[in-house]
Amino acid sequence: MRVVAFGITLVGVSVVGLGVVHKLLAYLLIDVVNGLASAICMGPMRTIIQTETDEKMAGRVFGQARRNTSVDAACNAA
Repeated sequence: MRVVAFGITLVGVSVVGLGVVHKLLAYLLIDVVNGLASAICMGPMRTIIQTETDEKMAGRVFGQARRNTSVDAACNAA
């Protein structure tokens, strides 16, 4: 959880940095930090979600959200 919290904090700081920086090189460097922070955050978060999910529901954690989208409904109606 500490790694996830660190990653989320770093993403937040880097997103703010992307909004205030005026130099292209600095923007690109902050963007790289943002990408690394996203990777630091999402890997452990997905692991936590998968370990906390019931085995019968593994692989379907986000399936319900997908089924409720208008794009999926339009595809099923056709």
